[in-house]
Amino acid sequence: MDKCRLCGRETVLELSHILPKFIFKYAKSTSLTGHIRATENPNRIVQDGKKVPFLCKECETLFSGWESYFSQNIFHPYQNDEKVSFNYDYRLSKFLSSVSFRVLLYSFENDKDGFLIILF
Repeated sequence: MDKCRLCGRETVLELSHILPKFIFKYAKSTSLTGHIRATENPNRIVQDGKKVPFLCKECETLFSGWESYFSQNIFHPYQNDEKVSFNYDYRLSKFLSSVSFRVLLYSFENDKDGFLIILF
């Protein structure tokens, strides 16, 4: 049992993507090779982005909802040239906050040398 990084409860933690999974799916689907590579070893192909035990099930579900909103209503429509603009509302703000929270906290907890940890 560990502490959830968001709510602080002692519980079993879910494997959480530090950067949302849809980003890596998109990167793979649009790459020339159909693969993504690890930044610490560019010759190594990886299947997915960094996942670590980070959030409890409830908090992971909360963040997942914001990611789904962003992915379905902003990211993919924009990438597919279906939209050229979007409204900045509380859902976008929550999505951006959730990504910032994960990246900054993961980097703070794992950065031993004073540099931002690469998230692949």
